[in-house]
Amino acid sequence: AKYSQEIKNTYKEKEFNFDLYQKLSVKFSFKKFKKFVIVCLQYQPETSTTPLAFPFDNSSYFIKILRENLDDEISILIKEHPSQFSKEYTRYPESWRNEAFYKAINEFKNTFFLDINTDLFLASENAIAVFNFGGNIGSELILREKHIVTIGHSWFSPCIPKHTIKNE
Repeated sequence: AKYSQEIKNTYKEKEFNFDLYQKLSVKFSFKKFKKFVIVCLQYQPETSTTPLAFPFDNSSYFIKILRENLDDEISILIKEHPSQFSKEYTRYPESWRNEAFYKAINEFKNTFFLDINTDLFLASENAIAVFNFGGNIGSELILREKHIVTIGHSWFSPCIPKHTIKNE
């Protein structure tokens, strides 16, 4: 009984988070965003969500530090993993980014969530760099010869052109 209740609660939480994300997100446009980087979030609770790259094993802390170190005119565009809100990916016990995460990130200057249906291949065409937490999008963009920065270790770490941020 506890398990089925937890799953129901997870479904509700995912629906709530999806609605919030959609309200906070923007449509991508080359006219709107001239200078930008993209941060691709990974599905939680995968191991790649907490990469071995302390202190950047927390995506909100990473985004905060990135914002503090980029020029103000460079936008940070954040793309949530499409499976983050999927009921098909529900696990027990579930772990997810919550309302506080999305609202806190939304307060950062010149930092935006991208609509969940954004085509990352198109959006990355003019990106200064794409930051990635070990997901497959990193390897896919390497094949397109894009600048990738992977936070933590990933299966494609030996590939070039890519930078890996470690505990340094």
